[in-house]
Amino acid sequence: WLGFAEMRRVRKADRGLLDRGTRINWELLSSRDGRQWSRPLNTLFFSDADEETWRHRVFKVFANAPIERNGQLFIYYGGKTGTVPIETGYQPFQALCLATLRKDGFVSLSANDATGQVRTKPFLAAGKRLSLNVEIHNQGNLRVEALSTAGLPIPGFELHNCIPIKAGGLNVGVTWKQPSQWHQLSGKAVSLRIQMRNSDLYSFRASQ
Repeated sequence: WLGFAEMRRVRKADRGLLDRGTRINWELLSSRDGRQWSRPLNTLFFSDADEETWRHRVFKVFANAPIERNGQLFIYYGGKTGTVPIETGYQPFQALCLATLRKDGFVSLSANDATGQVRTKPFLAAGKRLSLNVEIHNQGNLRVEALSTAGLPIPGFELHNCIPIKAGGLNVGVTWKQPSQWHQLSGKAVSLRIQMRNSDLYSFRASQ
């Protein structure tokens, strides 16, 4: 489960002036069971912005889940030009606003020119195809290796046998040199070693 936590900081206005200390920002929440939640990043996920925007000082993310359309997540929020004491008689302008995010684009693992790698937790391989949600930058590339429960490369699924991924997308297939194919690992406990350079990895999935 993912959610948004409203992070509110309010300072008392001085002598009836506009309260310029009010800030409402949003952090990302995560939960495994929908009951116990944590703030895994402790950094702002969706922050306020300059006076020229609808996110100046105060904005509200609506309680409904993001709407998926054509590989993007639509996140609707209510924006206004700020908060003022009621007695001033000034009514802030308000608007229905939209922010967009790539599908599964809440967080990513990123690598620059210095090649890095990540190893996933073990899981049961399934389906006929392994795919990644990934973005590639500046002639970067990405390779995937399948490991046994002992942490050893599975023959045919080593890094050097993986066809390098050089173009990003939401559903980029991972392939190895023939005759190795992902479906041959179905039902086995495996983990993945993903080697990256100049790329952002958002998610991976096995599907039919």
